[in-house]
Amino acid sequence: MEKNYYSRGKLLLTGEYAVLQGATAVAVPTKLGQHLTVKTNNTNNILSWTAKDDKDKTWFYCKLSLDNLSIMETDNEDVANSLLKMLSFCKTKSSFLNNGGYEVNTKTEFPIDYGLGTSSTLINNLSYWANMDPFLILTECFSGSGFDVAVAQCNAAIHYQLKNNYPHWEKKSISFPFEENLFFVHLNKKAISRESIKDKTNFSLSQLNRITDISKSITQVTSLLEFEILLNDHEEIIAQATGKTPIKRDLFPSYNGTIKSLGAWGGDFILVTGESGYIEKFFKSKGYNSIFKYSDLILKH
Repeated sequence: MEKNYYSRGKLLLTGEYAVLQGATAVAVPTKLGQHLTVKTNNTNNILSWTAKDDKDKTWFYCKLSLDNLSIMETDNEDVANSLLKMLSFCKTKSSFLNNGGYEVNTKTEFPIDYGLGTSSTLINNLSYWANMDPFLILTECFSGSGFDVAVAQCNAAIHYQLKNNYPHWEKKSISFPFEENLFFVHLNKKAISRESIKDKTNFSLSQLNRITDISKSITQVTSLLEFEILLNDHEEIIAQATGKTPIKRDLFPSYNGTIKSLGAWGGDFILVTGESGYIEKFFKSKGYNSIFKYSDLILKH
């Protein structure tokens, strides 16, 4: 017997850091996601887990005993312990791990260092398999606002907000008439969201309200200029609240266009505006070769 599950990756367009304190954020699903395949077999209460990346290369393997939920062998102790923690918690809420053995395979359609949701897509796929609320897994085993899990759940762009630490979201149909001028550039390093969350922030109520206003306005703008003004305003608010320097001012001061950090500042992707030829030339000359058109990376409905 074989079961297959699939969840989309994500990008957070607005609300980084501030979403943790109640501001509304905009998050969008990517065309790329993660597969999880579960096969039952006749081995005696053993679960083997193999994780492959977008190049079909194995980046993690482990074998677990289901008798006492312990690690029998693995090539990455930290990842194995994290997986064991999730499976152990899920087993307390669900009977999905019955007697018998399991062969589990995951495959991401994106490089695992891209920050597109290796963990969130796994949490969501695991929740499908265990038939339980993914936010329970997130809360018990990880940290974060949960916007990434919400995107994986609803498979659409969303306005996302935490109210009394409980997730609320609304699907949005986003269509930017100027999307040919929107690009994502990968910064060649991964920002560890769980570590970044620990950074001290000092948002005022007016700043949180302004982030919410930007998040709601940005899904309705019709001109690139309006879009850029909102992004620049957003960058300044986050910089003031976190004490960080906006990425354009820090690394790309000569860039002729708008640049916005996405998610945890300092790694993963940036959103840039401009003409494709100029963007390709500018960023590749600085060693940044992973450049994506908005339309090539983001799933639209």
